[in-house]
Amino acid sequence: MIPWLIGENKNALLYDEDFGGVITTNGLADFMADFGNGRYDDHHFHYGYFIYACAILGKFDNEFVENYGHVVDSIVADVANADSKSKYFPIARHKSWFDGHSWASGLFQEGNGKNQESSSEAVNCYYAVYLWSLVKKDSKLNYFSRLLLASEMRGAKTYWHIGKNSNVYNAEFSRNNEMVGNLGGLDVNSRTWFGTQMYYVYGIQTLPITSITEELFDYEFVQSSYGTAIASSYENIEMGWKGFFVCIHAIIDPVSSWVEAQKLVTSKLDSGISLTEIYYWIATRPVKTTPGNVIVDNKDGVNYSKFCALNSGCSSSQLKGRCCPTLEGFYLGCCAMDPSNTIVKEKKSCNSNARCKSLNLQGDCCPTSSGIFLGCCD
Repeated sequence: MIPWLIGENKNALLYDEDFGGVITTNGLADFMADFGNGRYDDHHFHYGYFIYACAILGKFDNEFVENYGHVVDSIVADVANADSKSKYFPIARHKSWFDGHSWASGLFQEGNGKNQESSSEAVNCYYAVYLWSLVKKDSKLNYFSRLLLASEMRGAKTYWHIGKNSNVYNAEFSRNNEMVGNLGGLDVNSRTWFGTQMYYVYGIQTLPITSITEELFDYEFVQSSYGTAIASSYENIEMGWKGFFVCIHAIIDPVSSWVEAQKLVTSKLDSGISLTEIYYWIATRPVKTTPGNVIVDNKDGVNYSKFCALNSGCSSSQLKGRCCPTLEGFYLGCCAMDPSNTIVKEKKSCNSNARCKSLNLQGDCCPTSSGIFLGCCD
């Protein structure tokens, strides 16, 4: 990091007086180098990683801030300048306040206007700026970075996280795509610059995994999109991408994702994620409390959950995945059900469950008097 900040690396950062920005030496010499850095492509994507790393260093090392903070400030200003009177940088270089999100395109002619692919990297850039504002105790930058971050997240959830019921795009496009790949000023598609697989699209809108990811990917969106976009093809996905998807899976199913994480190979993961980070992320995910996933700590200390490992009756059997019910909808005999669960009480009798009633079963089915949920239970 330090060589980059003092200009001693081979591809040193330079100040561009013509357009008012920080560019790489290679980018100045070749307009296609570093993803078009010299023409201001993707600055918020790439510099976001620098700023994030500097914010973490600054959090724990005051000397780093004292010695190099002014240099970091220049990199921050390139993508998130808050000073309307600045003679050196434009205001929020990539942000379009009219469109409500950023554009990754720089000074290139584009057939579709401007475009942006990785909405998550854009979000993480402004999150990194926010963290840097905390380190510097800069109130003006703090307010501005929060505005940049909030609008970018709203834009990502509106234009990229579409699901099947989006009212932004036509019904056919929304129905066939869980997420937008590349959004242009004049078009939209569900592919990436490097591939058309849905997991590529999902992946490029996911990385990197940071604390802001849990705000960007809400439970409901992951629950509705993960199965089709990722789970259906998970076994055939390259290991480099799987680390990100295991983290996203943990948002809705931390127990199953923990099992998946144990099969990851550290050396084959993407360089932007580690197995340590993945385990920490999974371990800190809350189990969502919904009618279909009930966690109850009664005075008897019994846990009631759809996950085997979190259900007192099934955990001792070392069962994995979902038990109460299984993915097929069957409740195993080890399931401990909460007697105060009104959903269970209302559907306890066989007649209250359509499939059980059609079999002419009598008495209690869900559960039976012995506490077992029959396969016909709704």
